[in-house]
Amino acid sequence: MTANPAPQNPAPSSIAPSIATALHERVDEIRTSNPDLPSQLRDMADELPPSRMKREMERMATQLQSGSSSAEIARRFPDLCWILTMNPGSATADALAESLSFSVVQTQLQRKRLRAIAYPCLVTLLSVGLFLVACVTIVPIFDEMFQEFELKLPGITLALVNVSRFVVGQPFATAGVLILVLGVMATVIWLWVGDSPVKRMLIGSSTDRTRSRHSFAKAAIQVAELTEEGIGFGRTLQITAASSTDIVVTSTLSELAARQQSEPAGRLVTSRPARALPQNLTVALFCGDQLQPNPTLLRELAASYRELAIDRRDWSAFIIAQLALILVGILIAFMVISLFLPLISLMTSLSS
Repeated sequence: MTANPAPQNPAPSSIAPSIATALHERVDEIRTSNPDLPSQLRDMADELPPSRMKREMERMATQLQSGSSSAEIARRFPDLCWILTMNPGSATADALAESLSFSVVQTQLQRKRLRAIAYPCLVTLLSVGLFLVACVTIVPIFDEMFQEFELKLPGITLALVNVSRFVVGQPFATAGVLILVLGVMATVIWLWVGDSPVKRMLIGSSTDRTRSRHSFAKAAIQVAELTEEGIGFGRTLQITAASSTDIVVTSTLSELAARQQSEPAGRLVTSRPARALPQNLTVALFCGDQLQPNPTLLRELAASYRELAIDRRDWSAFIIAQLALILVGILIAFMVISLFLPLISLMTSLSS
């Protein structure tokens, strides 16, 4: 159920004005037909665990109640504006429950990742800290002894001695290197665990398979609901494309919406943007060669994507933990071998 590589199309932030207009007009329609929308959003937020999504949904409800424009709401809440495109009177309970479960799954995944990476990070920091302490307190003693006996040091011992001399003689430079390493570690953890607009702008969302599956599931639900409400195929694609933060969904659906006005259905199904989507999602969107989505199949696909996201096995945490243990072993072996190799040669020379 993975998509082909994303086509080289504009990012969601630079979508065509007509696509954005379709989203704004749809949100205006829902707001006009449903004055209780802010209170319904707050009820949905109450069902969410404490998280950024919960706070954002509450803020969006406040913005709706204060009369902010649909364009402003779509700009400030790109992850949530897709909910505003579905009429609560016609949207199924499964669709609303799905929107809540996405946030729950994402929150649980982030907490799981943080717990998984906490142990190897602590082990790594502790081992590096003990290594630096040894370089300041233990290695200088051996260094003086080696100089007193005028021993010819092997390369591994000479490397350890030079590191110790640098740490003792350049404490500020050592602190700077340590801060740099900690900054790199924090950045890697943020890129791996975090989920923010800045991260998606820098590296995109396609690197996170769980988030991509969430995006496909949301798009499938959205297309199903809009189709059952009687909205045309082209406008449905425009609204779905404009309300997604995933570059694959936005670029492919917006291009399909533009092409469907001039290309026959059979050619559209085999076009480049259609091939960028998962094959089963393409089949559900076109129902063969017809420009008519299959709502039932789309909902089944959304449930399937959600199960895949929940059941996803993340081996990276296990690999990181093993690498941390290997690093500890390497540091211990480096210290022991470096310090005792000269001693062994000294004992050998004294006994001969």
